[in-house]
Amino acid sequence: MKNIIEMLERSAAVSPEKTVFRDDSADVTYAGFLDTVRSVGTYIAKTGIYKAPVAVMLGRSVRTLGAMFGVLCSGNFYTVIDPDTPAERIKTVFSVLKPAAVIADGRSERLAGTGFKGRVIEYAEAAECTEENGILSEIRSRAIDTDLAYVLFTSGSTGVPKGAAVSHRSVLTYIKWYAETFEIDRGTVFGSQTPFYFSMSVSDVFSTVYAGAELNIIPKTLFSFPMKLLEFLNERRVNTIYWVPSALGIIANWRALDYCGLKYIKKVLFAGEVCPVKQLNYWMEKIPDAVFANLFGPTETTDICTYYIVDRKFDGGETLPIGRHCGNCDVFVLKEDGTEAREGEEGELYAR
Repeated sequence: MKNIIEMLERSAAVSPEKTVFRDDSADVTYAGFLDTVRSVGTYIAKTGIYKAPVAVMLGRSVRTLGAMFGVLCSGNFYTVIDPDTPAERIKTVFSVLKPAAVIADGRSERLAGTGFKGRVIEYAEAAECTEENGILSEIRSRAIDTDLAYVLFTSGSTGVPKGAAVSHRSVLTYIKWYAETFEIDRGTVFGSQTPFYFSMSVSDVFSTVYAGAELNIIPKTLFSFPMKLLEFLNERRVNTIYWVPSALGIIANWRALDYCGLKYIKKVLFAGEVCPVKQLNYWMEKIPDAVFANLFGPTETTDICTYYIVDRKFDGGETLPIGRHCGNCDVFVLKEDGTEAREGEEGELYAR
């Protein structure tokens, strides 16, 4: 494969009527989602925008995913912007990104304060566009795997938005490894916690499409109500979660699993923060048959560069390892003088 959309096309051919994405108000099958993606892709392509950044500013929903994949289908690359982001920060991001267009809806008031003068595409209109195979086929014929797929903006250590650009090749290589390592398949049902502007979402969104799985977007409000959150996971028959440790901690701190067990969970993956051992031990006690894994890495490595499958309980004074390097990735430690650290020596972690 050379293009992320090929993963969607393959899964849609195998399981056209299977649900791919669900939020709290909508769900969509693989065939239906591919049709929407091709419509959005056609609409953007007919504007003449090509190999350019397109910002997606729709909130966290199935529509956002349709816009993201639609941008890829059009031969462009996307950046997801939270509509609730302060206008000044969006303005800073746009000064770097220089988007050729913004996909939004009528509720994106923040856009007015950013000074953006470019094209604004209404998602609903784009999703109703009649797809044109000739246009899309020509775009695909010119695609190469090092074309950009997206740019994610992180604050990093400076507090100033910094764009990390990731290619189709990086996503395809990483997702193949991720799906094989964690056995993501057609029976996988994700409960998605992370925003689509955060690199962790790359793993569950694209491995869903790669494997022909299902992804449920968990409403943010449920993380304020642990019992309702657990009920949601059971209702949707979620068997795989990839959350930040603080989200796992909400369940553990309230000891919610004492009152409502998770009937289907088989995999608990986490990243983005240091995972407290106490909260992890609680989850492991309550779901002893599940696989637990600590994932680690910066946005520039697509999502992660190392992983550790938890194979024992840890005492309160211990720290979880970050584990070994992922497939097609290498990590090493350099000292201040630029030489590689030996065992027992300290230095800075590098990934390549």
